Amino acid sequence: MHRGTSETIWDYEKTTLLNSFDNHDYFVKGISKLCLVNELDGNLLLVASSDGNIRVWKDYTLKGKHKLVTAFSSIQGHRPGVRSVNAVVDWQQQSGNLYASGEISSIMVWDLDKEQLVSLFHPRQIAASQHW
Repeated sequence: MHRGTSETIWDYEKTTLLNSFDNHDYFVKGISKLCLVNELDGNLLLVASSDGNIRVWKDYTLKGKHKLVTAFSSIQGHRPGVRSVNAVVDWQQQSGNLYASGEISSIMVWDLDKEQLVSLFHPRQIAASQHW
């Protein structure tokens, strides 16, 4: 659950607070995605904000022991000075890819394991590749 600039982790069944920690430096950045990464092998919590910033946390359920694993901007090529690109991201567990877009003219594909941008698609390329 998002509360200001903090992430609050609850045990739903026991209705107990497990942990709360700051995720972002700026209050105006909203959370656009929360999801578990590698659910079967050492849960990580991916938190994406509307400005395109991604943060991945481990040990997020352990009070005071959470650690930031990685942080990066998933959106590149937006206009300088734009505070929010209304970023939208989607995590695909099978491929290990994170897809990111927003108020930009492309879709970016990130390999989270390598922490690297692996593909960049423009809408015209996607439309041209469709065989109706």
